[in-house]
Amino acid sequence: MGQAASSGTKTLPTANDVRALLFGGKDKALQRQRTLITPTTQTSDLIFDGTVQQLQGELALTYKVGKELSQRPPTLIKRRKQLAMDDDAEELLVVAATCSLGDDKLKVLEDEPMCACIDVFDDDVRIHFVSPTNPELGGVVLIATRDARGAISLRGGDEYWWDGYPPIIHAREKGAASKAPPRPAFAGSFFEKDVAVRGLQGGA
Repeated sequence: MGQAASSGTKTLPTANDVRALLFGGKDKALQRQRTLITPTTQTSDLIFDGTVQQLQGELALTYKVGKELSQRPPTLIKRRKQLAMDDDAEELLVVAATCSLGDDKLKVLEDEPMCACIDVFDDDVRIHFVSPTNPELGGVVLIATRDARGAISLRGGDEYWWDGYPPIIHAREKGAASKAPPRPAFAGSFFEKDVAVRGLQGGA
């Protein structure tokens, strides 16, 4: 699922850098202070709002980051081993989260408990979401980036998505104003896209 690593020089984040962003709040001085805390017992206030593309349109998507976890849940360990996701990645930390999918007209998930392994893969910060109690929901892989203002954006798809494929998931830090991201046409087959979306919805 990987690509060749970038040949250019790039400063990669550490676990404390990510911890500062997740648990340091909006205060930049406090974020720097958080880099000295390993681990933190704080609950993150980060919320990401976005959409997941479907053949019929888009569904609203929300991720809420919770607390840092001291160890991986068994479901996460098993899934990452099956996908060999740790072979070429450096784990930074694992956090609890929740996922909501849909809106008032169509509610697919509501505050579904999730866990997320944050690592560095191919010079990118990658976030792997799985349900610790309901593996049938499938998993999601997202790449996290920051803009010039420091706002965090997420893009990705199911567990077989990798950077270079058009993402079917776009999300952005709540409260960070931004123009809507472009929606490129899905480059894979309709079957591939359907499998990706059904993974989010817990389809067979």
